Amino acid sequence: MNSSELEETVKWGVPTYTLAGKIIVSFAGFKNHCAVWFQQGLFLEDRQGVLENAQEGTTRGVRQWGFADGEKVNARLLKS
Repeated sequence: MNSSELEETVKWGVPTYTLAGKIIVSFAGFKNHCAVWFQQGLFLEDRQGVLENAQEGTTRGVRQWGFADGEKVNARLLKS
């Protein structure tokens, strides 16, 4: 899969990317942080330990990588 196969849309008021009609990744902004949400993040290899359950007790497969205000994003790690 490459990024040109993804379709950009807006769901729940945030940028969301789908593949064959299934949500792959979305972005969310909160009061003190922002996050990248991986809809099936449970199946991603997370060697760096950056992914967390998006909503403990509510979501099962969704994982998020949160960034605090002012925190730099490691673009290379995010792409991997």
